[in-house]
Amino acid sequence: MSKAKNGFGYLLLLCLGYFFGYVVFGTFLKWLLDQRPGFPNMQGMEVLFGTTVGGIIVCLVVVLAFWWQIGRAHV
Repeated sequence: MSKAKNGFGYLLLLCLGYFFGYVVFGTFLKWLLDQRPGFPNMQGMEVLFGTTVGGIIVCLVVVLAFWWQIGRAHV
């Protein structure tokens, strides 16, 4: 991809990333809320807290991974 980070290819990549994240999150949420035996069967605030903490961790990992690459490129 070009260094300009603009254009249709970059937009398509962002859209695909968003779609993939949405599908993974939706599937994970369905698994958390499943009431069959052997599944977590979480309720209200448990799901809210768990998904919030998970989202924060995912964002931090992505930011730190890209920041690490940028920092190494400037050395």
